[in-house]
Order: sequence, then structure tokens, then C-alpha cells
Amino acid sequence: MTTTMTLDAPATTTLQVSLGKRSYPILIGAALLADARSLLPYLPAPRVALVTNETLFPLYVDAFASALQEHRVEVLPICL
Repeated sequence: MTTTMTLDAPATTTLQVSLGKRSYPILIGAALLADARSLLPYLPAPRVALVTNETLFPLYVDAFASALQEHRVEVLPICL
């Protein structure tokens, strides 16, 4: 587990799920929805599908999509 902090953003904790070639990080932090900069290094392309459920969709999708779009990431929101 790694915790990083910058002057202009609150701390973000990263948990690494170690699965060999299928390994991936889980980022935890209060500012991730409003400031997507810490997610950018993990995006292999400037396009993402944002998948969530009908409860979370109206609460978070607009803010999170906007934060990604500020960094020229195309977002396809999907509500299941």
C-alpha cells in the first residue's frame, strides 16, 4: 500500500492487486471524483467506460466524467 500527497490535492492511497499480467491498482481518496489527475497514468487510452449502478449514477457520474474530460479523456457513462 502506498500513500501519496501533493501540495494541491489530498492524500491518495493506492492498493496494488497482484495478479501477474492482470495486476491493477485500486486508488482510494477523497478528491478522486473531482480531480482525476491521479488516475491518468493508469489509463491506456484517452477513452474510458464509466460503469456504475442506478444508485450511484446520478450522484457521481457528472462530476467524475467532467474531471476526466478536463484532461481530454472521452467518457462513455453506462448505468446498469
